[in-house]
Amino acid sequence: MEGYIRLDRFIDLETSFEQLLAQIQGAPMTATCWKWSLIAAHSALQSAVCIALRGSAGFDTWKPSHLKKWLAAYENGEDLPDPFVRVFRRLAQLASWM
Repeated sequence: MEGYIRLDRFIDLETSFEQLLAQIQGAPMTATCWKWSLIAAHSALQSAVCIALRGSAGFDTWKPSHLKKWLAAYENGEDLPDPFVRVFRRLAQLASWM
């Protein structure tokens, strides 16, 4: 898909932790530092959950409708669409079953 940013889960996890560390080391901790700390922590957690659920193919992290489209395109020899990752709440539910 054109115009979308592609992220590597492992690099995103590492960068999110780096951003979290940079924000919590700020002195004094302002409301803005707390805001970006929470965003970085959320991003790190989501990346870690995606890595844990990825398995060999990563299908567990995809939205079901995107998985169906991808599998149909694969079976028909068509261009493969870019899948979208499930919402964080669902990823967390899936991770709790591990």
